Amino acid sequence: MRTFATYPLVLAMLAACASGSQLGQEGATDVAAAIADPARPAADRSLDAQRRGPEILAFAGVRPGWKIGDLMQGAGYFTRLWVAAAGPKGKVYAWSPPEFIEAKKALYGDSLDLLVKDYPAQVAPLRMAFDDLAFPEPLDMVFQSQNYHDLHMAKFPADRAAKLNAAVFKALRPGGV
Repeated sequence: MRTFATYPLVLAMLAACASGSQLGQEGATDVAAAIADPARPAADRSLDAQRRGPEILAFAGVRPGWKIGDLMQGAGYFTRLWVAAAGPKGKVYAWSPPEFIEAKKALYGDSLDLLVKDYPAQVAPLRMAFDDLAFPEPLDMVFQSQNYHDLHMAKFPADRAAKLNAAVFKALRPGGV
């Protein structure tokens, strides 16, 4: 039986394989320290096993100082891990298009405001529409968890996923994952 909890791991694995990223690379994040970050809320810690946060963080090979795009970040579980992994010199661009925010307001409220409040120097909120997605600088990594399948729903244009993929590839620096 497939569960949505396995999709983030598969996406991280595919991204890492495509870029040649490997576990144990020099300079990669101290996963245990990122997971133990005291700024992470208890609710996030309780999801670590289900969401496979430590494994995804290790596999992604995030390095301090990385610039990361977190697409449709939901309540921010992975956003907080990326912040901890990229450290004070890193930046996480948390993107939620208005179409997503409106559809998920009951679940997440405006989690972008909460993330920026908790991490004002490391989280940059992006609220632009799907068709306007652009990042202010080249990214080392782009991540999406548990929402990509939504892009294929009938309520969206048939080319929604293809356009998002093109924007993501345009945003990545050479060698980005």
